[in-house]
Amino acid sequence: MIYRKKKTVLIVVMYFLLCSQNAVSARVALNIADCVEKLGNEGGFCELNTKISSVFPEVLGYNRRFGNPKNVLVAWGGAAYDKVNKTFYFMGGGHADYAGNEVYSFNLNTSKWRRINNPSRLDYIGYASGSKTNFIQIPDIRVVPGASHSYDGLQFRTETGTILYNISTPSGKIKVAGVSENSFNFISNEERKAIYEFNPSALETRNKLPPISWRKVSKAKLYYPRSVILEDGSYLVGDKFKLYKATFSSDDQHITSLTQFTNQADYGDGFARFDIRRNKIWSIHDSALLGFDASSGAMTEKILHQTKGKSLAVAANGDLVIWDGCSTIKTYSPDSGLWNTKHWGEMGAQPCSEYNGYNRVYGKWQHVEGRVFAGIVNADHGVMIYVRPKSEVVPSSKRFAEKRKRAVVGVRKPALTEELSIAQRIKSYEVQQKNKYQGSDDFKFRNRKHIKVDEVRELKKEIQQVNQPLEIIVKLQELGLLPKFGLATHTIQPDLNIDWSGNGGERSEIGLFPEQHAAFIAGQTDLKDSILEAALAAPPLKFNHTHHPNEFWLPYLLTGNAVYIANMEAGYKSYKDWRNQPYDSAIKMMLGREGAWNLRDLVQLAYLQGKGLTTQTYYIEALNATRDRWLAIIANPRADQAMFNVFDFNSAGANTHGFTGWMQYMLGQAINYTARMMDDPKWVEVAEWHFQHLLKSSGDKWPLKAVGYNHVFMIYFMPQRNKATWREAYDFAQTATWDSVTPYPPAVVQNLTYIDMPDNHIAPRGVKVGSYPLTYSNRAQYAYGWAVLACVNNIAWSCSKALELRGEITLRGDRWDYKNGYTTILVEKNNTKKNK
Repeated sequence: MIYRKKKTVLIVVMYFLLCSQNAVSARVALNIADCVEKLGNEGGFCELNTKISSVFPEVLGYNRRFGNPKNVLVAWGGAAYDKVNKTFYFMGGGHADYAGNEVYSFNLNTSKWRRINNPSRLDYIGYASGSKTNFIQIPDIRVVPGASHSYDGLQFRTETGTILYNISTPSGKIKVAGVSENSFNFISNEERKAIYEFNPSALETRNKLPPISWRKVSKAKLYYPRSVILEDGSYLVGDKFKLYKATFSSDDQHITSLTQFTNQADYGDGFARFDIRRNKIWSIHDSALLGFDASSGAMTEKILHQTKGKSLAVAANGDLVIWDGCSTIKTYSPDSGLWNTKHWGEMGAQPCSEYNGYNRVYGKWQHVEGRVFAGIVNADHGVMIYVRPKSEVVPSSKRFAEKRKRAVVGVRKPALTEELSIAQRIKSYEVQQKNKYQGSDDFKFRNRKHIKVDEVRELKKEIQQVNQPLEIIVKLQELGLLPKFGLATHTIQPDLNIDWSGNGGERSEIGLFPEQHAAFIAGQTDLKDSILEAALAAPPLKFNHTHHPNEFWLPYLLTGNAVYIANMEAGYKSYKDWRNQPYDSAIKMMLGREGAWNLRDLVQLAYLQGKGLTTQTYYIEALNATRDRWLAIIANPRADQAMFNVFDFNSAGANTHGFTGWMQYMLGQAINYTARMMDDPKWVEVAEWHFQHLLKSSGDKWPLKAVGYNHVFMIYFMPQRNKATWREAYDFAQTATWDSVTPYPPAVVQNLTYIDMPDNHIAPRGVKVGSYPLTYSNRAQYAYGWAVLACVNNIAWSCSKALELRGEITLRGDRWDYKNGYTTILVEKNNTKKNK
């Protein structure tokens, strides 16, 4: 056995109340979990007690002309919904209701409202609706949209993380007299109707849109907009007569054509919803519910019924659930053809009238999970949570359930049954510890090895001696199961969202530990509850294995809850299935970060397997196979590996193969973390050999200013340049050496901007040579993290390299995030290079 004889610390989390039952009435709550618990099997409505009015813009001189922002919800407005992060997005107004174009969000996990941006100034004029004689004040709609009735014209694109908004006619609260079309700031009707794309992130560039910015993607003229996104990501947009399938440009930034997809009579404006089980598009109108085949666009159902509400959600069992925005819920079962109507009276949204949102719901009504739905109609209420009575929910067939599991990509599925609240999930810990583990349909493990009763008694004795979270962390760090994080100079807000989408950049989730976990380890103890709750949800059936976070290790160490191990095992299995590799085989990555994060997961599972806590027994074998494979490379490296100290041909792109320095920094952290957890000198040997990569690329062979370098693409150094194939680039790498290849293309290193930078200092933050970025933000911090963890393992020159990098990063004025804010080792343990 290669593992240290350590006693696993399993700290049982103290049960906590999400809110007091006596603090609020039966219809008002702080969060979804509280609502679900109060409503129970009987179901009904419950109101979250935060309102959009809490984030309305301040009334200033320039925006007094906008009108009342409450009309964002009321004035025939819909919503976009991010089902992965359970977040609504709202915007709009219409006619003379409201002219502000700011975007609002509401996160169902945190019950928090946010105004993402401020309304644009109304510095331009255009025609009032239907008139060429009256003028209104509008923003520059050539760049940003004006407020408009959004109807069903808002959609969230999961694959890009952006919002599509179909504007019909921009609104204006104030009419303007004494102007004409010849005014310098007049914008014609041609610019009034369009489809825009919006990036709601304050931190990330998404689909090449900078944070919190707009792009016009089409000049389509659509009244009474309807829209829907299909399973394959196809975007359908149209009006009350037709839906068109959009074709995007190759760079995904513009719609190049709209091809008719469905056709129908005029049943009034409507709302469209995709049914993944039946591969149908349902469209609800004043007097009809219509069904269309999602592959052909052919109409398959026409059900005349006074449904009202213009809202539609597909329940977990396949029923269609309709809310009128007031107190009535109607359900329709496409399988049986039966309708059911339930009037909730005072348990609905009150007061209720045509002028405060009744019958204007559209996308502001969504299925959340299980029996739970969420909706809102106006600013007088918070978001309403509706729980279907358990007695009226007929389970869907196993065939439909299996189809959904295969089809839903990127949607986070709960680790326990959907009917359980978060509080109930955490309370199920005691049941699990008594060998009665309640797994989900996705992850039922019949052969789970449980902790023995006498072991539990011993653990409880130890737990009584360790009551404070910081004391727990210290014990875990002493065992090598957690690293040491410091630099607690800022506060991170609790967050229940997990981003499994694979978005690039400096995401807080990626790293050896997510930033929220690192902040907790560094001392921000108020993050504990959100960390535990977020990790109860298993990873989706498919996710990005080169960007995925490490959400389950810390929660398991804090609680001993077996559900976190189940989630870890599901993620590892998904990775090996994706790579089509045996579960007990070595990690063979094509990207440095892929190797980093999957090695991190594997060593944790191997450690747990050594304690008899996993359901499978192939993790130790896979970890040893990975170690042996890399030791073989060390003994007889190929030329490219000898040069770059990479364990595989590290592809940085489909057509521009090479390797990426900061990915090696990530891999270096994971290797040294593995070496710290193992009692095997051969893992330390791997870490020592790999650390030469950082030494050579930060002073030995390349100057220190190359730290954090972007990508080294082989085509930059080949005579044929962009004509190089993958094979040609690979062959070229066999003969490349540290002396013949530079950290950047020859055109960059020969540029005076680069030459004039001092070699013995890291490059300035965000600098470019021409259009080529020398580094991304925080990449030097990743190198520092690698050096610190190597210092813990007594690797030669690592401690002094860590101190050097820390000084350079501080001198540059960088902000430290927690995930790279490792505690610096101040004493150099071995300042002499070892002879290899």
